[in-house]
Amino acid sequence: MVNKLTTLTGLLTCVWLFTGCAPKRPVLYPNPQFQQAGAEAARQDIDDCLKLAADSGMKSNRGAKILGQSAAGAAQSAGTGAATGVITGGTGGGRGAAAAAAGGGIQALIRGLFGERGPDPALRRFVEQCLTQKGYQISDWQ
Repeated sequence: MVNKLTTLTGLLTCVWLFTGCAPKRPVLYPNPQFQQAGAEAARQDIDDCLKLAADSGMKSNRGAKILGQSAAGAAQSAGTGAATGVITGGTGGGRGAAAAAAGGGIQALIRGLFGERGPDPALRRFVEQCLTQKGYQISDWQ
């Protein structure tokens, strides 16, 4: 059990590191401000707004969110597995709880990995406000 827990912890750590590497960026609509500034200046304005957000304490916490959801899924599933063992009169309630916890944690992890990969909503609003004040229109995040 300890070996499986170590493997799961290592996997979750790798996932956490991976998810923080490729954040989405705003895609600007080619309005008059964008056309006047040009693509390179607009890219620099996006970078400036992202930096301003980071300097203001805004950050994406997607990796931490996925880890939290995985832990919550594992805890919920462990409780369900243990209760099922008690109700059915099984002698392996602890084993059932551990198996259910592993399954629930993996399920939540996969849901977090393959779910929406957008930026943190607060970070997104901050950057969109910054770009709007510069005259840009945001059409999407990619």
